[in-house]
Amino acid sequence: MPISPQPRSGLKSRLFSLALGVLCAAVLLELGLRFVGLGFLFLQERRNRVTLRHPGAYRILCVGDSMTAGTYPRYLEEILNARGAGRRFAVIDEGRLATTSRQALATLPEHLAKYRPDMVLAMMGANDVGEVLLYGGVPASGGSSLRILRLAGFLRYLAAQRWPGRAAALAPRIYGPPQRRSSPEAEARTASVKAGRTLLDQGKVADAAAAFSRALRRFPEEPELLIGLGDCYAVLGESDRPRKLFERAVRRAPPGLLYFALRRLGWHCREHGQFQAAEDAFRRAMRLEPRQSSPYRELGMISLLRGRSLDATAWFEKAVAVDPRNSGLLVLLGGHYLHMGRQADAAQAYLRAAEADPNDPLALGGLATCYGLLGQTKLARQARAKANALRERRFVAMTRDNYRRILQLVSASGARLVCIQYPRRSVAELRNLFDDPSGIIFVDNEAPFERALRAAPLGDYFIDFFGGDFGHCTEKGYRLLAADIADVILKAFPPR
Repeated sequence: MPISPQPRSGLKSRLFSLALGVLCAAVLLELGLRFVGLGFLFLQERRNRVTLRHPGAYRILCVGDSMTAGTYPRYLEEILNARGAGRRFAVIDEGRLATTSRQALATLPEHLAKYRPDMVLAMMGANDVGEVLLYGGVPASGGSSLRILRLAGFLRYLAAQRWPGRAAALAPRIYGPPQRRSSPEAEARTASVKAGRTLLDQGKVADAAAAFSRALRRFPEEPELLIGLGDCYAVLGESDRPRKLFERAVRRAPPGLLYFALRRLGWHCREHGQFQAAEDAFRRAMRLEPRQSSPYRELGMISLLRGRSLDATAWFEKAVAVDPRNSGLLVLLGGHYLHMGRQADAAQAYLRAAEADPNDPLALGGLATCYGLLGQTKLARQARAKANALRERRFVAMTRDNYRRILQLVSASGARLVCIQYPRRSVAELRNLFDDPSGIIFVDNEAPFERALRAAPLGDYFIDFFGGDFGHCTEKGYRLLAADIADVILKAFPPR
């Protein structure tokens, strides 16, 4: 007797059940990952509550990025109370992963009101810079807000590191599109774009959005206005509306503007984890302008975020081949080589970057790390000293302005501000952020770490080098950091 075929309705039912099961599993994993993140914050808050139970303790609030969150503050409290000659200290950890000085400033008033600290410790600024920092080979900026997609990308990256034979970006600065001049109507469009861009550059995002919207009522499908309004919504943190506006701009853009519109669409999609759409946009841009390095660079960033380290290597190398004197590209390639364990290749890339721009502290800082890993200590010291000397004359405007505002808030609260420099960086770089640094306590972490590293390899104190010449520390490194901070704090107290 022939076997009757399976009813199609039964097959559809099983496929639906399978899809539903996969979806439920993904949702549960996403919720679990978010729960883990909340768990970290809960434990951090719990530790803060425990440390505040001691009445009369001298309260120290620590703010900063991943170099602070869950790291040196716990060791600092232990060291201070052991060496404080009878004084009691309570150290409060309010560091946040991958935060910027702007975000730290935004939450500082709440922390000051909540904890009423006697002293505020600030170590921040590494995430303020314009270049992309690689945390474990994955860009710190960019990527989906979904934890499950971030986890998948990181697992693919680990697999590529473990079995390389089997393996298959800073939010962009908003540049205005190329200007076009011809008829009076075109001049009116250009004036509308300029007016909106001026408001956006001044930080008046709502006013800029209103200006672009008004102009679009007159010129409904003008691509430059569509891009401008999309940029406003992107700054406000939206995802869907900017993408739709950028896609409309791509459809309407003339040949001279299409490359720019594709890059804006690609950047936005990359920042929101829409990697395939971003890759499609940058591949189109690459075909339009094959001698421009930006699409190759962005395709490398997308490959990193998707866990394809070998693909990223190829794209970064193509970007450098197109623009071999671009110091920023060479620094990016050097950092990628460093995270791939290719120290010699990284050193060559950083050396080429330093030759292309002798005043680039990132190139020299990365070169110092490579020399240190290769055992060339004298060259490492020379490169690091020059990098620090250059940083003393440079600053990121965002970091400077936010540190100054933090000083105002801390001083108004009656607390003292302590500015902590990152390991191996010159403290003069921090001092130069202020017009009058006389009332601020500064912590220099250059000399202590260099003394320690003369007697031990870099791996004893650092687990990565996301900052070029420094990175996240081992427990030994964070204990050294805490001990140095404790020395400075205790010296600030008058003897009993």
